[in-house]
Amino acid sequence: MSHQALSKTLYRTLLRTTKHYTSPTHGPILSSLIYRSGSDDDINYAVAKQLVSNKSDEDTSSSTHQDIDVAISIEEARDLSIPYTILKEQRKQREIIDHYVESGRESDSKQANDGPIVEEPLHIFLYKGLLREIIGSKAHMNFPSQVKREERSAMTRLKEVIKREFRGLDDSLSDSYSEKNRRDTAFLALKELQKKLVWAETLGLDLEDNEDKDDDEPKRKFENLVAKDIIPLPLEPASAYLKTGTLLVAHPLLTGCFAKSVICILQHTVSRPEDDGEKEDDLDLDESTGGTYGLIVNKSLKTGVPNRDSDQTRHRTLREVIRHDCLPEGIKVAFGDSTVRNGGPVNMSVQIIRTSTTDEEEKWKLGGTVLSMANDASSTEAETDIVKSTAIDTDSAIYFGGDIIKASQSVIDNGMQEESFSFVVGASCWEPGQLEGEIEKGYWIPCSGPPEITFSGSCLVHGAGNMRVSESSLWVSMMASLGEEEGRMAQIIEDFEYDENGLPCDEV
Repeated sequence: MSHQALSKTLYRTLLRTTKHYTSPTHGPILSSLIYRSGSDDDINYAVAKQLVSNKSDEDTSSSTHQDIDVAISIEEARDLSIPYTILKEQRKQREIIDHYVESGRESDSKQANDGPIVEEPLHIFLYKGLLREIIGSKAHMNFPSQVKREERSAMTRLKEVIKREFRGLDDSLSDSYSEKNRRDTAFLALKELQKKLVWAETLGLDLEDNEDKDDDEPKRKFENLVAKDIIPLPLEPASAYLKTGTLLVAHPLLTGCFAKSVICILQHTVSRPEDDGEKEDDLDLDESTGGTYGLIVNKSLKTGVPNRDSDQTRHRTLREVIRHDCLPEGIKVAFGDSTVRNGGPVNMSVQIIRTSTTDEEEKWKLGGTVLSMANDASSTEAETDIVKSTAIDTDSAIYFGGDIIKASQSVIDNGMQEESFSFVVGASCWEPGQLEGEIEKGYWIPCSGPPEITFSGSCLVHGAGNMRVSESSLWVSMMASLGEEEGRMAQIIEDFEYDENGLPCDEV
């Protein structure tokens, strides 16, 4: 087959594959499965394009891209666990090795290198640049509702990029690359797109557009999962919603300890430039946000030790989490058998969340902070009064923190019930600006919801009276409340366990 015929066949095949990603039924979900690694964010692809144009075809088969002061391999791009500081150190090591090789001291270079230099073929480098164009310069992940809202979303840009690059227009990213590199990039793109189609079908997403298909039953099932009283908050600016009570819903492709998690922010501080004697006009008044502290609310601590009635894992109790000699007798009596949830990867002491009425609070004076619903800063005064309510359909309020000794005594004296208290160990913390960056990259959707969710890890659902879903289904219900496509996407990924080193979403 001639090069021209091969290119035409490749072009048609790519456009046929793209139809799935641009269809109105499942296009937003499939487009949300396209994922961009963040490890190449500091690469200037425009500069790279100019440098490539100055090379001959023989020189562009592969490169470590030292001319661009960047040398990121495909393996590094796949591994999201590598921090930027380590990546920079690895690049520095490569520069040292190149220096040794150029000076004829190759043996010394082995001592300076922790591993082999991995040359990245230019077609992979070009592919990552095009992928960034499709996903967007800021986001690494997209929720389906975001894809639908954007005027030129990933669904639109995917087809535009394919058509533009194959036509070899002057503004294309690949016009300076050799014909072989461009074809290899197209083959790689086709492989990755097909891989995601196969993955989606394996998880249960029906890619066939059948207008005669009866969807009534799936819709009824879906409606029973939608969490009540959940209000998505705007993504910008961060200062409008990052406050006590904000709930964060994890993107379905987020891996690690935050996979399929719902987080409640308990504290978010804002720092301003300190007054060092300079005039106000000379200060940089661009407000920077401080650190953030929150808890995962939908994950229990489990133990593999069987109980008398079952050989299955079970929830761990407070007396199992805290050393026996460190647990005061009153707390053991009142809360020793209370289950404990996992609040996050940061090691912290056990934290208390409780629900109590005004009379109970007045009598026992347990202290702590009222957890209210987060609100959008753009809400009207009337709307704000509603969403700031500390409870819905109840006269109780949710508190976090407080005096656990007094709390145990209130239970021992039968003044309050043990079920009015819940316990969490561990926390989720972000450095200043870190969470804002993660939201910008699409890792989280912020929303407002009843504080009861933080207390119990469960929520009421639509169309089912007072039916609640437990913590195991909370993430799916929260996703479903954000949009129909979010709900469908969450359902197909709900039982899927990620392999962080081999995810379809990480192989870019």
